[in-house]
Amino acid sequence: ANAWLDALAQHRHARGLPALSINWGAWAEVGAAAGTLGGRGLRGYLPIDRAVGLTALGRAMEAGLARVALAPIAWDRLPAADQLFFSRLRPAAAPTAPEPAAAPPRLDALAPAARLDAIEDMVADLVARILGSDGPVDRGVGLFDAGIDSLMSVELRNRLQQSFGLSLPSTVAFDHPSIAALARHLAGQLAPPAAEALSEDDAAALIEAEFAALQGGAAP
Repeated sequence: ANAWLDALAQHRHARGLPALSINWGAWAEVGAAAGTLGGRGLRGYLPIDRAVGLTALGRAMEAGLARVALAPIAWDRLPAADQLFFSRLRPAAAPTAPEPAAAPPRLDALAPAARLDAIEDMVADLVARILGSDGPVDRGVGLFDAGIDSLMSVELRNRLQQSFGLSLPSTVAFDHPSIAALARHLAGQLAPPAAEALSEDDAAALIEAEFAALQGGAAP
């Protein structure tokens, strides 16, 4: 139905007749989406305030276009796949600068248990950024259950490589499909500290982490 209305507006516009088809985002106070989203928006797609929406309607009617999409978007919170899709539509006047990567902690200076925790924190932060999540991602949920798709998994691989200085296969998120499993895999890939510098407890923790990584993320 929407595609038909878009086509009708284009047809009338080409004949010099008045027509405007608006592809609206979700309104904050009215419509089916208002009850679903509860005014919060979803992964960078923000709800439309009534006053702002009416102002946008007036401007759209004055623009002389046949079709327009109206939706407030927080570009820096969009998932990677959506950012790629909308890359040609982002406002040229106010481009969003790439988010600088956080400086990684000195992993080699940490004891094995703390080292694994730090790696897991870094992975969890990258996953949340790619998903455009406002809060922490449940580390016990599988990556793909949390919303990661194939394109996002490649973006995650790229960011992991940049953050940890490793060469990782494009299937790393499929091979280790949770935050905890990825962290254990990365811990196993990174060069461990010298064995002679470890205490007995640290050495035991390191062996436990490497064993878990070899088991594909399964806890020993």
